[in-house]
Amino acid sequence: MMHLDIGHMAVSSLVHGLVYDVIFKATRHLTVMQTAGLAVVVIAGLWLAARMFGGKRR
Repeated sequence: MMHLDIGHMAVSSLVHGLVYDVIFKATRHLTVMQTAGLAVVVIAGLWLAARMFGGKRR
């Protein structure tokens, strides 16, 4: 079963690397403050989407 964990870790690392590459290329022309503002907007949007489309938790 350990080989499945290692395989998952390798695939996960590859996917994360690709995602970070896209993020860094998309934000390289922005200042630090613009990047921070964009991050706040994206996180708020994801939070709102989760609240709207996610199940109710109590």
